[in-house]
This record gives sequence, structure tokens and C-alpha cells, in this order.
Amino acid sequence: MTPKGFFLVFTGLVILTVSIILQKWFVSLFSIPLLLPVLLAIYQTPIDPSLLQVHREITPSTTFVGDTIRVKIAMKNLSGRDILLELKEKLPNNLKVDEKLPHVLIALKPHQDFEFVYTLSSDLRGHFPVGPLEVWQLDPYLVTRRKVLEVPPETVGFLPRIHRVSYLKMPYARTTHMAGEVPSNTPGEGFEFQEVTETHELTGKRINWKAVAKSRKPFVNTYRVEKSLECLVVLDVPSNRLLGNELTNIVVDKMVELTATLVNYLTKRGNRVSLLVTGSYRDWVRPGFGKRHMLRILHSLADVKCLEFQPLVDFSEVFQLTAPFLTKSGSLIFVVSAFTEPSGNGVLREAVSRGYTVVPIAINPFRIVEKYCKGERKQVVSRLSEVWEKGIIGVIGSGRGLKIDFQLLRLVEAMLSAYT
Repeated sequence: MTPKGFFLVFTGLVILTVSIILQKWFVSLFSIPLLLPVLLAIYQTPIDPSLLQVHREITPSTTFVGDTIRVKIAMKNLSGRDILLELKEKLPNNLKVDEKLPHVLIALKPHQDFEFVYTLSSDLRGHFPVGPLEVWQLDPYLVTRRKVLEVPPETVGFLPRIHRVSYLKMPYARTTHMAGEVPSNTPGEGFEFQEVTETHELTGKRINWKAVAKSRKPFVNTYRVEKSLECLVVLDVPSNRLLGNELTNIVVDKMVELTATLVNYLTKRGNRVSLLVTGSYRDWVRPGFGKRHMLRILHSLADVKCLEFQPLVDFSEVFQLTAPFLTKSGSLIFVVSAFTEPSGNGVLREAVSRGYTVVPIAINPFRIVEKYCKGERKQVVSRLSEVWEKGIIGVIGSGRGLKIDFQLLRLVEAMLSAYT
């Protein structure tokens, strides 16, 4: 029953009660215009749900943070009578809706169509449900309503932002061949013939003698070398014990954006990329090539967040067990971490000890959240940022002889405890 129906019933009962108390029976006649629409609405026959066609169309179902998603709701009345319907779409708080709210009241004639369009956006990455869409039938007096149909929810995805990168200097890495593969002197799948070009010297085995005999000029065959690398991107998600939930989520968002940008850069250049997420969130994506694989990794990164529980596993052991399934021996590994937790340091140490070419990408979490702090807290975070930049050299080191120690972590925890 609608609020109007409750009001009519309440007012009618009050009038009847007053007429009984005063023993003025003619007063009860004033309750008839109030209660009669309620009685007529109760005995109204609800419409058969099979006579309603409701369809939701979402385009696109996946987009990037900051972009919009268009949702169209189409409905058709297949019955032979007029109906009054109320449509209400349930949405999570993370999704922003335009000025057209997904809650409408419509009157449909027999075999009439209706379309309703609204747009969604989000400042947060992740996968969110759209729906369910509830369809309620109202009587002509707007007194009662019955739920006649419910369209199941659909999932929309908001992927992390990707920044444009023109060039990144890649270190040389040579992977070993697996069983059944032919070893080569160059990384990648081998050579592919490209064209015949003129040269000034006829040396080597690449001389095209047919072209030389035909044109009386020196020609050689040129080949295109496949230089795709085996790359593993490791994202170490920090815990919230240093900065709290709100500031840690900001740091995680920036780290996810950097990881997504790195994956996009590596994939577009034909590299074979895999993903491993460690720390307070755990996930992995098998290696692959192409745009579809990049989208698969972006979908995985969209759900990365800082969890409340404290992990009790040794992530150096986790890397030791999962790395052989994600990348070949001797491949290139990027470790994206703040290096304030044992998980990032353990993965870094294990990767170096196993002979991988490791590129540590150190993220200063205190510099990221400095602009979100005020007063005395901002001064403390600024000081912690300076300490982090001075101590990170000792944590990461350089080359293959990486030095791993936890002096920086102990110093940061001591300063935070003193501030608290």
C-alpha cells in the first residue's frame, strides 16, 4: 500500500471512531469517499507478468574510471488494458547517476512501448551491480501497489586509469626455453623475413643471389627479429597499519594506476605479461599476449583493495611456488611496492636469488597522501616522506646484490607510534 493509501485508511478509521464515540451515525458517511477507493483497489486484478516485456541494455558494460555508462530500459505492454507502473532501479552508493533518476511512474496503453535512459559514472574502480529493476503495478487511485516483475541485476566494471607513456627503458633479459622449444641466440620466437634491400657489402649468409644476378647490384635479405620479453608484474598491496584505511586506499589506487599503465605499455609492445598481486590482497593472472589479455589483467586490478585482515603467509614462499607457472626462468620481473612491508622485500629477495632480471618500482606512500593531510599530521607525513626517500636506497640497493633490511620499517613505525 502506498502512503496515500495508508492516509486514506487512517483518516477513514478516525472518522468511524469519532462517529461511534459521539453516536452520530451520519458522521460515518464521510468515511465512505475515503475507504471506497481502497476497497476498489484491493479487488483489482493484477496484470500477468508474462504480458510485460522489460529489457535492460548497458553500453558499454566496461569502461574506465571517470567515463560514463549508458543504461536503457525498454518496456512494452502486451495486455489489452491500460496499466499504471512504477519502475525503480536499485544502485550501490559507489555509482553516480545523472539528473534522470532511475525511478519513474508511467501509464501504458495496450501494446504501447516505453524507453527510459540514464547514465552512470564512478570515481572508484571495481565491479558494481546495476539492479535489480523492480516493476510495481499501481491502481488508478494510487492507493495500492503490487510487485509484478523483477529484472535480475547486471555487473558493470570501472577499470583503473591508464596514463600515456611514450618510452620506458627496458633492461635486457633472456628467458630459457621450455621443453619442446628450440633454443635461440635471441629472446623471443625467432626471425621473420621482411624484405630484400640494397647494401654496399656482400658479406655473410644473407646475400640474395637471384636479386644480385638480375640487377647486378648487391642485395641482401633483411629479417625482423622477434624481441618479445617474458614479463611478470608483481603488485605488493600495503596494509592499513601505517596510514589507516582512508589514506591507504588512496595509495593503493595510485599503485594500481601505475601497474595498469605498466601492463598496458608492455602488452602493446608485444610482450608476454603476467600479474601477481601479493600483500594484503592476493590474486594472479596467467601469462598471455594481446588486448584481450590486457583487459583480463585490468579487470583483476579493478578489484584490488586493502583488506582488513593481516596476512600470515610468507610471500617469498608464495612467489617461489607461483613464479614457475607465471613466467619462465630468467625473465623480467617488475616489483611495484612501497617496500614498507615484509611482503615486498621477501618477493624482491626471492626473485633476485632465483636469477630473474628484477626492476623494483618504489612508491613513496607518504608523498602521495601528504596533500590530503593538514596541520601537525601533514608535518609528520612530510617528515616520514623524507625518511622513506633516504632509507629506500638501503632497502632496494642496486644491481643484483640487493640489500634487504627492515631498518626503515622499524623507524617509520616508531615515528608513527610517537605521533599517536
